[in-house]
Amino acid sequence: MSTFTANLIFSVLFVVFGATRGFLGNGDKFRRKVEIITVWEYDDVNNTADPQQTAESSFYPPYELQNFLWSDLNETLDQSGLTVKLCGGERTESFLNGSLCLQFSAFESVGRDQPWPSLHHNANSSQLHVWLNGVTPRGNHSRFALEFQSVGDSGFQGRVDVHSSIDDEYTPSIFKVSQWVSSPVNQSGVWGYNQWKPVAYRKAVPVFEDATPCKHSQLVSMKRIPQSRLVQAYFTEDPQTHGLNISFGIDKDPVFYSDTKYISWTVLVGMGEPPADSFSTLIIIIITVGLGTPLVIIIVGGVFVWIRKRRSHSSGYEPIN
Repeated sequence: MSTFTANLIFSVLFVVFGATRGFLGNGDKFRRKVEIITVWEYDDVNNTADPQQTAESSFYPPYELQNFLWSDLNETLDQSGLTVKLCGGERTESFLNGSLCLQFSAFESVGRDQPWPSLHHNANSSQLHVWLNGVTPRGNHSRFALEFQSVGDSGFQGRVDVHSSIDDEYTPSIFKVSQWVSSPVNQSGVWGYNQWKPVAYRKAVPVFEDATPCKHSQLVSMKRIPQSRLVQAYFTEDPQTHGLNISFGIDKDPVFYSDTKYISWTVLVGMGEPPADSFSTLIIIIITVGLGTPLVIIIVGGVFVWIRKRRSHSSGYEPIN
């Protein structure tokens, strides 16, 4: 088994089942576990698309991923493409004709996936694509949210940054990127991150109209670490635990999950500084031509007017005193 294949399988275990991994940076060890632990479904009767403003009574019993039955990992492992897909669900009527699917991708170099949101990856990152497909909602106004939990060593602090851009070349109409980063206390460097665009899609092969915003909750500190014995054995010295929710939809959105029975979202997970978006060569050329052409016209026009004035002045009669 190749190193990339082994790392890819380990990433699957890392996210789904709560396994842990260690990163080395600057001679020091950086350890952080991030996992999806719960899928929340709530009845958005007020159409706010905001779980924080939804009454507790509107939430249905959550789907805990630790209780899911998953497909065979070996059947979907693509060693050449460095991807693997897991689909699963509970033994309930909601999952009779549907599933929650997780597709993991590892990368050997810098690049982008073709499908939206086309996140910018490098060799130190892997990608998680999450989607709900065909799951029967428990209400006509159902919306969903994902709950993430992280556990890391003491001495590191987490935060969520939102950066704006003027370029939506790779993700049409989306001008922001969100980053959940970990950095040493009293230092500015980032050692690990989760990065995503605040957008989800309602179709497997989306067009512009199938996009819907997503938003994250406040990053909150949690007192207890997960009950996993592996986690408790690995993080023994004052571990720090945080939680974050990702919810889908926007206020007054007329489309609910029941209309398409599909929602997908993508996140990049990596170590070191998060990749930064930059203008492509095509966009740089377009900007250069767009800004340069008017400037050239102004300069040429100014020179032409100056020459005409000089010629007119030199060919005129001198006044007689």
